[in-house]
Amino acid sequence: MNDRHRKLIVVILANAGAAIFAIALIRSGWIQNIPSMVLLSFLAGTLGYLIFTWFGNQLMRLQKRLAFGQLGKAVYAFGKLPPGEAVLAGGKGRALAHLWQAGFPVPDGCVLLPTAFAGDELTAEAWELTRAQLSRLRVGQPLPFAVRSSALNEDSALASFAGEFESVLGVKTDEEIRQAIGTVRQSRLHERVQAYGQARDMDAG
Repeated sequence: MNDRHRKLIVVILANAGAAIFAIALIRSGWIQNIPSMVLLSFLAGTLGYLIFTWFGNQLMRLQKRLAFGQLGKAVYAFGKLPPGEAVLAGGKGRALAHLWQAGFPVPDGCVLLPTAFAGDELTAEAWELTRAQLSRLRVGQPLPFAVRSSALNEDSALASFAGEFESVLGVKTDEEIRQAIGTVRQSRLHERVQAYGQARDMDAG
């Protein structure tokens, strides 16, 4: 569920609340005067709309908090990247996760945080989490994946590192994807990446 879905649910609940309050007043039968009934049912509907809007917003805030993954993981689906971990996802990963969570039409995916690596190698735990994400994304289909960089200083206000890191496209099997992750990870050590970072006095990390 993304933010657009949550807003739609709030609108549905608000309109349902308006209808419930207005109908309840009319069915009570204690107002016989038609003009008064119209006015009071309108006021009752407005009250129901406001109450259910508040209730819906509170409910959706709770659902959103519960939908995020637990802090401290090394791998997150776009839809479960918590705000507290987003800073570690790098510019590209953070932006894609925020767009997906907001309901924009970006492909689903996952983000590997720096804690997923021991040097240039994925940890065993991170690889298992990555495989679980791949299984979720495939939905039983042999889909091709793109493995792209999202360094902490990449795609930032200070520098883009555009085209400096490696991207590996069209990989399908788990082994191809694991190798692609290693290729992208190691590309931070390339001479062009280091030179770009030094020119802007920053670490390519």
